[in-house]
Amino acid sequence: MTAWDHFAQHPSEAYQLRVHHKPNGGVRHVMVPDAELRKLQDWCVEHLWPKLTFHPADHSRPGHSAVTHAAVHASPEWLVTMGIHRFFDSVPYKRMKEATRQLYRHETVLQVCLLPNGSLPTGAPTSPGLASAAFFEVDEAFVEIADTMCARY
Repeated sequence: MTAWDHFAQHPSEAYQLRVHHKPNGGVRHVMVPDAELRKLQDWCVEHLWPKLTFHPADHSRPGHSAVTHAAVHASPEWLVTMGIHRFFDSVPYKRMKEATRQLYRHETVLQVCLLPNGSLPTGAPTSPGLASAAFFEVDEAFVEIADTMCARY
C-alpha cells in the first residue's frame, strides 16, 4: 500500500488538533498534519496545484503570497475587507471535486487533502489553494460586483 492509499483510507490518524487562542478571546481549531502527510500535501502544492485553475485576483495561487496581495491594495483611498466565518468548513466537496477533476487520481488527492467529514483542515498546506480553486466562480462574481462600483477586487 502506498502512502497515498494509506492516508486516503485513514486520514484522521494523520492529524493533531491544536487550539490557538485569538487576540479577541476566541479560539481557532487547527488540524495539523503529521510529517508524512505534510510531505504528501507539500508535494500536491508543488506539483499539482500549478495545474489547477485559479482566478487572477487570487493570491493563494502558486507564485503569490500575502505580500503580493497586500501590494495590490497599497495606499487606496478606501479599503474594505471581509472574511467568511469558518471558510474552510464552508467549501463544498462538489466544488473541490470539480476544481481537481483534471488531476490524475483526483479522488485520492482529495482524500489526502481533506478531513474524514470532507472538509478542508485549517492547518494543511493544501487547504488555501484547494479552497481558492473551488471558489473561482465566487471570485469572478466579486470582480463583477467591484467593477460595477469602479472598485478593485
